[in-house]
Amino acid sequence: KAHLQGPITQHSASLVYTQQLESKELKLKVVELSRKNEEIQKIAIQAKEEAKRQAKLSCTTCNEKIVLNVCLGVELLD
Repeated sequence: KAHLQGPITQHSASLVYTQQLESKELKLKVVELSRKNEEIQKIAIQAKEEAKRQAKLSCTTCNEKIVLNVCLGVELLD
């Protein structure tokens, strides 16, 4: 019995260790994903600001009123 017990406990210990490593990796991936998400949101905000700015530059007919990030005068520019 003593002979059998050795490899079994070793095996279960390595399983626990592997699971800990995997959960660490998952946590790291989650952190990485949330960082990427923040970057994407920043880029999206910058794009919206840029769109507003360009709409203001390109449109005088709507008196620079930007509604829902879309220039009201865009239709008149066509």
